[in-house]
Amino acid sequence: MTREEYEGWVEFIVKHGKVKPPQNLIGDFDNPEHRIMLARLLEQNGQYIPAICLLNSVMNASIEDINQKIWLLVELGICYWMGHKDACKALEYIDTALYLAEDEESGAHFFRKGQIWYNRLKIICEVEGEEKAEKECDQKIMSQFLMQRDCRHNSYLYYGYLFKAEQKKNQGKIKNAISYLKNAAEHGLNNELMDNIYGILFNNGNDLEKTYEELYSLIDSVARLPGTFDI
Repeated sequence: MTREEYEGWVEFIVKHGKVKPPQNLIGDFDNPEHRIMLARLLEQNGQYIPAICLLNSVMNASIEDINQKIWLLVELGICYWMGHKDACKALEYIDTALYLAEDEESGAHFFRKGQIWYNRLKIICEVEGEEKAEKECDQKIMSQFLMQRDCRHNSYLYYGYLFKAEQKKNQGKIKNAISYLKNAAEHGLNNELMDNIYGILFNNGNDLEKTYEELYSLIDSVARLPGTFDI
């Protein structure tokens, strides 16, 4: 990407972006942090091709922060999928990110491994079918229990159950979907927030659609907070 093209995308975000940051956070073509920020903003606005260009330019440089490198790999994978529908390339980046996140020798302290894997499941589901994605999901959930990693804040269990909830919702099996949302909450929310979950389940009665939407909104918003997961 040329300097002139970069400035054009900065102007696009400042004028039309869903989030409009100060230009001093994204305006420096030579600053890798500005490139990363601009790439993420472009991704949020559906501009995946220029986002890929920017992310690749940063990846080609030396990145010392392993956690940042993991996120950049995930974002590249998502952009290749959303921008090009290139499942092979997307999974290559996402699987590399997951490998680094799980590799103890990499020095990563990455507590959202399940979120990386969730992106993998979504792509597999669309490209290779629900059955294969659900089988991998079930195997991963079972492995966490077999390894006695069924702790309260396990991102694999949270995102695994979230994926299963979404699949059941798409299949019209709303009661099963709500049950899986509750399972997801049990592996991401503290006791106080779980009381909110039980309140939603109690107050909405037989309005299953409303129950699902309220549960999903609460669970999803909490899962985005720092410090939610230990694994």
